[in-house]
Amino acid sequence: MLSSRHIFSDAMPFSKTAHWAIRVFLFTLPLLLLDQFVKLALYSAVIDQSIIGDFFRLKLEKNTGIAFSIALPQWFLLAIIPIFILALAIFLAKNLNLQRWRVALLYSLFLAGAIGNWLDRFHYGFVIDFIQIGQFPVFNLADSFLTVSIFLIIVFYDKIKRFK
Repeated sequence: MLSSRHIFSDAMPFSKTAHWAIRVFLFTLPLLLLDQFVKLALYSAVIDQSIIGDFFRLKLEKNTGIAFSIALPQWFLLAIIPIFILALAIFLAKNLNLQRWRVALLYSLFLAGAIGNWLDRFHYGFVIDFIQIGQFPVFNLADSFLTVSIFLIIVFYDKIKRFK
């Protein structure tokens, strides 16, 4: 049986860039599919369900704005956000050591979150939010992926940056 060491070894005819690109793709795709599947499953339902008292609820909301429902024109969100995502993705790819699987996973979390919310905007005209914890604004899996990845990249940047 082949281990990941064999699959991503330097003996293969791929460059190191291809190795991390495959790894990132293999991490990103299931995260993105999970985010989109859950949103699709909940989209047509009218949800306001308490899971743990008033602390944790499933509550479907259509967010036409950005973080914390800050309103911006739809054309701006559809046009500018992909440019921002691409610029940040390129910056991270150039500056993070994506050869390490944990770093590739953080990068994948960022990509899955950013792409997932952009796909919602493109397809529905809004982002589907459904998780509410306490009095915090309603959010979704993609928001969680983005928040966790950016927080961890900032906190551990010195340990995960590419050595030059």
